[in-house]
Amino acid sequence: RVHGDLSALWRLMIVGRTVLALLALLVCAALLVSGLHIVVPLPRTDFDPTEVAVPWATLKQFGHTVAFATPDGSRASADPVMLTGDGLGPVLRHFLTANAQALAAYEALSSDPAFLAPMPFSELGARGVDGFDALLLPGGHAQGMVEYLESEVLQTFVAEFFASGKPTAAICHGVLVLARSRRPGTRLSSLDGRRSTALPEHMELLAERLVNFWAFGASLSGSYYRTYPNITVEAEVRAALGPEGEFEIGPGPWSLDSVLRDSARGLSGFVLLDGAYVSARWPGDANTLAHRLNEVMWNYPYPQHDEAAHFAMLAALVDADPLAAVPLDDAEADAESPDDESVSILEEWELQAQMDAEFADANVVHHP
Repeated sequence: RVHGDLSALWRLMIVGRTVLALLALLVCAALLVSGLHIVVPLPRTDFDPTEVAVPWATLKQFGHTVAFATPDGSRASADPVMLTGDGLGPVLRHFLTANAQALAAYEALSSDPAFLAPMPFSELGARGVDGFDALLLPGGHAQGMVEYLESEVLQTFVAEFFASGKPTAAICHGVLVLARSRRPGTRLSSLDGRRSTALPEHMELLAERLVNFWAFGASLSGSYYRTYPNITVEAEVRAALGPEGEFEIGPGPWSLDSVLRDSARGLSGFVLLDGAYVSARWPGDANTLAHRLNEVMWNYPYPQHDEAAHFAMLAALVDADPLAAVPLDDAEADAESPDDESVSILEEWELQAQMDAEFADANVVHHP
């Protein structure tokens, strides 16, 4: 009887320890990813739905808060052609418009309270750099984008935020906002001397020619894809980078990565990292961009992130605890663990931190 009571007590202790460990891990995870506030400036109309909705959905899944801003605080709307494909014909519609994932994300975004009630650009300056943890600059190419790309109020905020070194991401035409902002106290572009990608010239000109050839209706022509007919996005960004900067076009014109989009499960998009700056080329890179931005935010030394204390707490909780061994994500398991073995949470996170550091040392140019 005594042996039975001891066995029951031992089982109860194991269950209690397991429950406490799991609760502590959930708290740790919440502290790591919650509370980070990302702001996404937008024009009132014509932004690309994929470049906004897909990162929004991904970052929300990671537990972040996403706020929006427009020139006057009115609700923004996406480029309708990128939602419906009207005027593009059956072939171009498949390659150029939002796919099923992006359309589902945009539908969810359309009922998000923060998206429905954006702040005006002027409030960005009032809140200042300390009001946000990260900045995302999406793109789009139709003429409604001009007020966003040329807003001096927005450029002033972006210049100050970028100069602070906080995580900043830009995709496609969104890189132009950074290119046109001026480093505080200078006449230099914020991108001067940096590494960046953006919409490559070969992709922009190809889209123009294809739309000219396939356009189904007089209201849509190749100029629809050229926000600025006299200069390409790549040419302007290259000029902003200056002689010490570096522009990366990514996969060449004949690569499938220039026509096929990434996905939430296959992060095959081209994304360039330079310190805490993340840049991408087109909507086909949106999933990868969002995941890389999240990684940069995870590694950025925010005051609320005490990594040493976090690892110490994890070590105390999961050391020698068999329930702390969990399988890797399916996408990583194939490459990291072909025999479907398990690794501890602590080992997985430490390995990821080590890989991030090695990647940064090998590929990222650090700027003061």
